Amino acid sequence: YVSVITFIAGYIISELIRRMNRAESFNAQIFSKRLDVFAELYCIWNKTYSNVTSYIEKVATLQEPDERYLLERHFEIIEPLLCYMDENALFFSHELRVQCGAAFLIGGFSETECREYLEQIAEQNRIVTEMIKAESGMTMLNKNIKNI
Repeated sequence: YVSVITFIAGYIISELIRRMNRAESFNAQIFSKRLDVFAELYCIWNKTYSNVTSYIEKVATLQEPDERYLLERHFEIIEPLLCYMDENALFFSHELRVQCGAAFLIGGFSETECREYLEQIAEQNRIVTEMIKAESGMTMLNKNIKNI
């Protein structure tokens, strides 16, 4: 009986170890993919923020803006970010997707509205950057590295 029990216990333990190793290998692959997706989001976010800021600064100086054309051009600038968010929605929380999508909503193109919009997206830039770092795990990783 002892050999049968030993055999069964050994089989169960080896099966558990095999499954844990397989799960850890998947975790590494998933973490690597998530990190790549979040790094790309961070780059796209910064590029979009820079482009929108430059664009709105130029638009603010216009005397009689054609709002329809300006709105179309504004959407063309933010479209790559929105498409990327849709394509990789599996990796992003609902809160991050909403925050990124709503960050670049603009009310109008008057000088006052442009100034307010620039202040608004500067704050949104800070919030979204923190969210990307937190959700990607970089905030926790940096904290652990500093503790070491």
